[in-house]
Amino acid sequence: MLLLGFVLHLIFLRWNCPIDLFGDEAHYWDWSRQLDVAYYSKPPMIAWVIRASCALFGDVMWAVRLPAGVLGIGTSVCVYWLMRKLFGSDRLALGTVALTHTVPMYIVGSLAMSTDSPLFFFWALTTCFAALAVFSERKWAWLAMGLAGALGVLSKYAMPLWYVGLALFLITDRPSRKWLKTPWPYIGLLVSLLGFLAPIWWNYSHDWVTFKHVGKQTGVTSTEGAWYANLPLMLVTQAGIVGPILAVFIVSGARRVIRAHQSEAQGIPSVELRGARFLLCIGAGHFLCCMVAALRVELEANWPAPAFFTLVPLGAWWISTRLRSRETWKPVRGFFWAHVIVGFILLCAIHQTHLTYPLAARWHLKPRQVDLAQIIKSRGNAEYGQAVSRALREHPGAFVLARSYQEASLLAFYVDGQPKTYNVGSYLIGRERTRHSQFDVWKDRDLENPELIGRDAIIFGKLDPDGVTERAFERVERIEDVTIVRGGLELHRRPIYHARGFKGLKRIEAGSY
Repeated sequence: MLLLGFVLHLIFLRWNCPIDLFGDEAHYWDWSRQLDVAYYSKPPMIAWVIRASCALFGDVMWAVRLPAGVLGIGTSVCVYWLMRKLFGSDRLALGTVALTHTVPMYIVGSLAMSTDSPLFFFWALTTCFAALAVFSERKWAWLAMGLAGALGVLSKYAMPLWYVGLALFLITDRPSRKWLKTPWPYIGLLVSLLGFLAPIWWNYSHDWVTFKHVGKQTGVTSTEGAWYANLPLMLVTQAGIVGPILAVFIVSGARRVIRAHQSEAQGIPSVELRGARFLLCIGAGHFLCCMVAALRVELEANWPAPAFFTLVPLGAWWISTRLRSRETWKPVRGFFWAHVIVGFILLCAIHQTHLTYPLAARWHLKPRQVDLAQIIKSRGNAEYGQAVSRALREHPGAFVLARSYQEASLLAFYVDGQPKTYNVGSYLIGRERTRHSQFDVWKDRDLENPELIGRDAIIFGKLDPDGVTERAFERVERIEDVTIVRGGLELHRRPIYHARGFKGLKRIEAGSY
């Protein structure tokens, strides 16, 4: 089943994918052209796996996204193994794998290569080794758990939050408390933390930019919004991305575990409840940490996502307890199949959202009103690249300049020859100034580089209203406006300029992290 799904997904990417790279995907690909042990905002794993894929298959769209599919298969295998280990049921394990593929969050995530792809896999692998260490009492598995955790740290810095869930389980599960009196869990944690050594060394030599960036994002160094708005928004968002019906199943499973000492839990073997408790604690640990962060900042929708690696299986386990008798299954059956049907529809619709554009054009709707997955952000990026390529052929020797790191990265990928591009966003002032990015770390992308003086540029996107970009050149002329249309619906439009004689550019205001 997994192999068939992978082959179909590969066929979609290779020959039938109407979705260009997203800005962040292109940025990670740009990282992969300059391999390092860390980057401005993330650890290096995503750049490493993208470079490995592109080294084999070339710097093309499907090769950039291929690792997401491979890692997704690995994660699904971990789901199957974990459920088989905890509950001893092939049927439940297979059903859980199938259920995870109906979750809206995972459907959308399968379309793009992000840092979550390697994180989910190593999060899953760490969880499996922990289950082997705790339930089968394999001491070597603690070391394997630590190694998988270290690779998780090199995928995303949120990985150590996994240990909050493990600690919660070891404390609340009576048979497992003995491990707290041994060195093994602490050795595993220490090995995982070794994954931070290279990124810390890199940050030491780069003004601790990652610490500043992550500190602001997580609310450690600043606050954003109010907790009474952020927290409810996070909970509603998570219910939406996992599916409202499945969210109810997960909460029901959690309630069943928490109330295990009461009469309603009778009839379920203690070994089974212990496995369900493991799923709940591993997921709840990370989710509770995200709730704490939501008291200070508005979270990105994908931040709590790793928690669902075990929370979705918890919901599947609860469904299996309803299946044991006709009386308990009947009230749940309709909701279950409604979730599956909606998931299948989303699976088809998200991959082919452009089919709705003709109707939207007829009804005079805005693109965002019909493309809730925001896939419009990827539409036309290849066309923009070709337009800039034409401009470069007419003005040889010019460099490419854009207002955001995402647009600059997309042009680096889609412009003929895949040249190095430049980002002016952090040099602007006021509201026009964008946050720092890897472009502000790379010395060869610095706009203060004297080697750029006197060169022409092709500027992509609107000029800033404060005139910072225009004043950096002797003369700026508008070449054309490129409009992206799908199914009669205008999605977006970008101007392209030819700028003569770069005079140099220095930051007027300190950039935001």
